[in-house]
Amino acid sequence: MDICKEATSYILKPALDARLAEDPESGRIYLEPEQLESFQGGFSLGEYRESGEECLGYYHPMSSPGTIALYRDKLRGFFWSIIQQLEQAGHAFWLSDLEALAHITVFKTWTHEHFHLFCDIQSHILRSATGTGGPDHDLEEALAVAHSNRQVMDERRKWQTRTGRIHPSIFAPFMRFIYNYQAPGYADWKLYDGDDLFADGLITLLAPEKAAWLEANGVPLGRLLAVQLDQMLLVRKNEVLL
Repeated sequence: MDICKEATSYILKPALDARLAEDPESGRIYLEPEQLESFQGGFSLGEYRESGEECLGYYHPMSSPGTIALYRDKLRGFFWSIIQQLEQAGHAFWLSDLEALAHITVFKTWTHEHFHLFCDIQSHILRSATGTGGPDHDLEEALAVAHSNRQVMDERRKWQTRTGRIHPSIFAPFMRFIYNYQAPGYADWKLYDGDDLFADGLITLLAPEKAAWLEANGVPLGRLLAVQLDQMLLVRKNEVLL
């Protein structure tokens, strides 16, 4: 089982174990307040908004090789905190909704950490100080959030995926909650929400030595860097669920 599937299963396990009641006609899941509280395990949504993605996972720079870690209890608490907020706002859920939304919760953190892996690799290619802990940590975090959002939205556009089949009335507010960052850097991700903005941000962050010269000669450097991000899934790395 890959790490995303394993983490998603872990998030959903307390609900499946509780055998949540369903409406016999509509199939709607009934979520009791006490159950939602117990599923969260004392997680603080405020901690996530203030500290950013480091609350849910991290990337450890390359030694042999880099490591992506996900915190399963934090991811579980985070997910059920959001579901509680949405349920209190009057949203209804079906089991398929919960499965798809739990997947997004894990996927967006996983892809966020892949951006840090990308920066780590680029720091070796470009021989710069760029990368996790580098000179512009806030910009790197903003772009990592923007990248994860781009990846989720790419899945959303594929109707045959679980993400693509989520009803808009649930998908939109869920996305607003999980991308509501307040920590420095993270909160600026919308400044890079667009192909050109994201590409320009990559050039600023990675600062290739001849970036201006290449751009002046018709090389879409930022777009070329963005394309490389799609190859991060092929990179050998350690992945751990803590």
